[in-house]
Formats: sequence, C-alpha cells, structure tokens
Amino acid sequence: MTEEQTWLEETLEEAKLNHWCVRPSCTTCGSRHFRDTYLRRAARVAGIEVADHQDGRQILESLSLEERAGMFEALVAAARHIESKWQFTDALETILQDLDPPFIKWGVVAVLRDLLEGTPAGDVLISLEKERQSYIAMQAARAAYESPEAVKQRRLERQRETEEWVAARLEEKAERDASRQEFLNTLAAMSDAERLLLLATKEKYFPLEMIPDELVPAGDTSNSLNAKQCEQLIRIIGKRKRLWRRLRKRLEVQR
Repeated sequence: MTEEQTWLEETLEEAKLNHWCVRPSCTTCGSRHFRDTYLRRAARVAGIEVADHQDGRQILESLSLEERAGMFEALVAAARHIESKWQFTDALETILQDLDPPFIKWGVVAVLRDLLEGTPAGDVLISLEKERQSYIAMQAARAAYESPEAVKQRRLERQRETEEWVAARLEEKAERDASRQEFLNTLAAMSDAERLLLLATKEKYFPLEMIPDELVPAGDTSNSLNAKQCEQLIRIIGKRKRLWRRLRKRLEVQR
C-alpha cells in the first residue's frame, strides 16, 4: 500500500508504542499530542506546509477551505485502510470524532458515513452515531422529565394518589365503625346468655375493649355455653381485667 493509505495506521502504532493519550474526551490533555500529530501528517500527505509550532486547531484556522478539504480527504483515504484490530479503540474513535462533525464546522461538507461504508472505521462510526443518538434521546427524555410541566404533573398525580388513599382508608374506617356499631346494637338487644353465645361463636374478631360495661355478660354462665365454647371465649378474653376477668373466672369454674 502507498503512504497515503498507511500513514494513519502507522500513527496509531506509534501512539500505542509510546503510550500517547488518545482518549476522545480527555479532560487533562485533550489528547493534544496525538491529535496534533495526525493532523500535521494529514496536511503533509495533502501537500500542505504547516509550521512545526502549530497545533491542530491553529493548523485548521490557518488553512483555506480547499486545503481543509484536502486534509479531510487524506484522513478519510487513510481511515478506509485501517485494519479491524483498531476497531472500537480510543485512538480510532478520537480520529472519527475529529472528522465528523468538526471538519464540517470548518466548512468541509461531506457524509463521512458514506465515505467509510464497508470498512472497520465505518462500522465504528455507525456505532458512535448510534451512541450519540441514544445519548441525545436520553437527554431529551431527561429534559422532558425535569421540565416544570412534568414536575407539576407528577406532583398533582402524587396528590391525587394520596387523596384516593386517604379516601379509601376513611371509607374502610366508616364501614368498620358501622359494622361495629351494628354488632353493639345487636348485643344490646340480647340477653346475657345470648351475648355469651354470640361472643364465643362470632367468626370475625371484635375488639372487646369497645364493648361498654353494661353489655359485658354478668349473669350465670352454667347453662349458656358448652365446654368448647367456654374454652373459645376464655381464649378471646385473655388477660383483660375488670368485668372481663370476672367473666373469665366464671367460665373457668364452669369448665
């Protein structure tokens, strides 16, 4: 292959051998030595004379549009012959990022993807473009999520959910209170023996603390409950005191 085809890969080899910084977004040195080197060599291959003290940006600023286009063509021609071993390396990504879109900013209009199609460098460019589009979409989604309208909408949604939750809890409490009051009304209409039987056989638990003293069965329990029902009511009463403890003792004697 000619020098026009090999110089860029030779530069990559030199950068690797000498451990140059080649990171695309280096915040320390900006990969300046690597960038200045291949831009200066691209100018030389394009037949453009540049001063040794000029860095890459100064070179581009000092050239005519025609000369910049020549540098671009020299870089693209060499990039087309880069071997696949350089795919997805920082060095090649740095070069591709300098070609597209920075050279376009300097007036060189070209579709780099078409020029590198079917080459290892072209495959990397496609991957970089996908990453770029994904990043743009992610940034757009984040901007939309953090917009004042979206923030307000989420706040209103949380407020609505909270109001619905509170309303549901209040409705449950109202239903529970109504059921308990209905049970108390039922107890009030019963005799002591009937209350004992209801308390011992009620399937759904009812907090005994809510039963007023006047509704606590206080009469004879001997003929009201069988042994199993006595055991059940003793377990329900547990270690409660006052009138409930007295009832428990009467039940224990009966048992």
